[in-house]
Amino acid sequence: MRKITTVLEILKDFRFLYVLVCVLLMGGIINYSIEGITLSPTMIYTRSLRVQSFIETIIYLFISIMGTSGIFLLYKASLQRNKRLISLYFVIGMILFTLASVLPYWMWLIKLR
Repeated sequence: MRKITTVLEILKDFRFLYVLVCVLLMGGIINYSIEGITLSPTMIYTRSLRVQSFIETIIYLFISIMGTSGIFLLYKASLQRNKRLISLYFVIGMILFTLASVLPYWMWLIKLR
């Protein structure tokens, strides 16, 4: 019962819901639900940049979560007092954010080949 109340308390926070909705929209849930339903569920890539498959949607969701986590770690680095934690959070945050910024373009190159 305690876990349920903890989850409900988290869901009451509008910031969490805002981030959750943004990640879902960045992942392309609406694009897949409109145009990707006609595709085979096992299709990895489509040859069009307009349509995305279910697997691409999952990959884009993962990339969005990775980028959001990188930004969160950069924010946590700004709040720390310990120099080692600042460096650790900053480096990991920058790596995650940079990967999340580059991976969609790499996927688009694969799609267009």
